[in-house]
Amino acid sequence: MARQTVVRTSSVAAPAQAVWARVGSVEGVNHELGPWLRMTVPGRARGLRLDGLELGRPAGRSWVLLGGILPIDYDEVTIVERGPLRFLERSPMGSMRFWEHERTVVARGPGESEVRDRLTFEPRLPGAGRAARWLIERIFAHRQRRLVEWFARDAGR
Repeated sequence: MARQTVVRTSSVAAPAQAVWARVGSVEGVNHELGPWLRMTVPGRARGLRLDGLELGRPAGRSWVLLGGILPIDYDEVTIVERGPLRFLERSPMGSMRFWEHERTVVARGPGESEVRDRLTFEPRLPGAGRAARWLIERIFAHRQRRLVEWFARDAGR
């Protein structure tokens, strides 16, 4: 089964540093996933942000919970590269033979930024590529929509 890549990009009405602060937090990740999904925080990573995790070392098992309750997958969260406003996660997952998530935040002007997610994956289950791609496209469209709405709502206050 071949690896596939999905790329999603969205404009966010907020400065890049503010967006980065949000997307690097457990609260931000779970808000983006909600209300359908939630991820647990591995013990070693409690209280840390993505930019505080040790490079190349799994932070521990994070369970993906459907409806915030039912475990449907896991992610051994491993950040392998990090730079200004960028991270690259390459983590073993229960459902994926290969999983890589790169997120980049780019300043596009005062109070405007762009969020780009690049997901490269290979499902463990033979023949699941098309279904996995469909699901990943929708999850990340949902995540970015929730992020855009968060900052739009915040700007309206």
